[in-house]
Amino acid sequence: MECIVHFELVRNGKPSSLRGLVDVDKGSKPSVAQLVDMFRAMDLNVSVDNEDKYTFKPVSPSERYSIRVTKFDMGQEPDAPQDPHLRSIISNFMPKDPQL
Repeated sequence: MECIVHFELVRNGKPSSLRGLVDVDKGSKPSVAQLVDMFRAMDLNVSVDNEDKYTFKPVSPSERYSIRVTKFDMGQEPDAPQDPHLRSIISNFMPKDPQL
């Protein structure tokens, strides 16, 4: 299953919202090692800064940036509130006879 990883890269005080892709087992989040590999594929050689907060820092001391994962998108739709008026309109177009 594909997981879109939303993260923020802060370089020179300027944040950039970026995304990456990781393959995971259904129902699980990417591991920290998978995230490090994803960043490495993006030419961002990082190590874990805080595993619980999903923050990363560059391995090279000459590099000056930080990364913070903000969201894991597993392709599931959030529970959207239902509009009772729309539901009423749609129910008028649905057949009432269970044989149909």
